[in-house]
Amino acid sequence: SKAKSLTNLGLSYVNLQEYEKALNSYQEALPILTEMSQDSEDILVGTLRTVAFIFDLLNDHEKALEYYRQSLVILQENDNISGEATILNNIASIYREDQKYQEALNYYQKALTILEQTGENSKKDSTLCGIGSIYLNLGQFSNAEQILFESIEIQENLRRELNDENKISLFDQKFCAYYFLQQTLIKQNKINQALE
Repeated sequence: SKAKSLTNLGLSYVNLQEYEKALNSYQEALPILTEMSQDSEDILVGTLRTVAFIFDLLNDHEKALEYYRQSLVILQENDNISGEATILNNIASIYREDQKYQEALNYYQKALTILEQTGENSKKDSTLCGIGSIYLNLGQFSNAEQILFESIEIQENLRRELNDENKISLFDQKFCAYYFLQQTLIKQNKINQALE
């Protein structure tokens, strides 16, 4: 279909880091996908998320939030709570980047509530890391430390189930909690613990 061709073209432009061309392709595909919404919810939401991601890369956070919110509405209408948690985390991350910490915490908490219901620990640790980083930025070091240790505990439990190659990959992807925990411990003069 034309929409699929346009989204594939958009993806190619993203891979080439030609973001304006990617946006043009995705935005041309969106009306087509919207008309086909029942048959292509995943593609529509994925396209909206990608457009939001591109706007985030371009530091147009208002546009990014607009597209994330559009995808959130669709996910909520279709009771896709796992996807909803992902989008809530994405929105929270933008607010965190903009140092709007209370808004970020609100979205992270909504995502965390969902992830606790679904038991999706692979996403929960990232949410906790985001919350911990906010507490660090707010100077709430004991809260940050507690949350970040919880994130790391989840990561360690996930690692136990993996082979060596995947353990390395997981650490590469999930180093966030370790980094912010180290910063938190240093701020509290727990230097020896930070070096462990």
